[in-house]
Amino acid sequence: MPLRDFILKNFRWKLIALLLAITVWFFIQPFLPHDIKPTDHSLTDRAIHRFSSHPVMILKAPGDSAVYKVTPSRVEITVRSRPGILNKPSENDIKVFVNLVDVRETVKENKQVFIYGPNRSELNEAKVEPPTVTVERVIPTK
Repeated sequence: MPLRDFILKNFRWKLIALLLAITVWFFIQPFLPHDIKPTDHSLTDRAIHRFSSHPVMILKAPGDSAVYKVTPSRVEITVRSRPGILNKPSENDIKVFVNLVDVRETVKENKQVFIYGPNRSELNEAKVEPPTVTVERVIPTK
């Protein structure tokens, strides 16, 4: 199809669509916010928070009556997020735990440490030292 036919075929419909789009734009444009600016923060500008000696909690199955000992019982956490997400974080904002829901008959096992924080999707990086802890069953289940 030649360019001339491409432009002139259904020209009236194309002109009406263009005029309708311009009219809609002029009706909507006053309601759009005009004070939107790109963020001043670069991709590398991050807020870093460190928590030393943060307690490790245990997540168990509801019917698990065993008592467990975690070694080490406290870990160090480094959280990196966009500025403004964690302005003044407290120790209660971030939870550190080991998942023992799948543990059944083991007496001593190394488990990965997990972090749960506010709005996890906004946290860029969360690091735990040490990344694993040893979990030991103190009182076996009956």
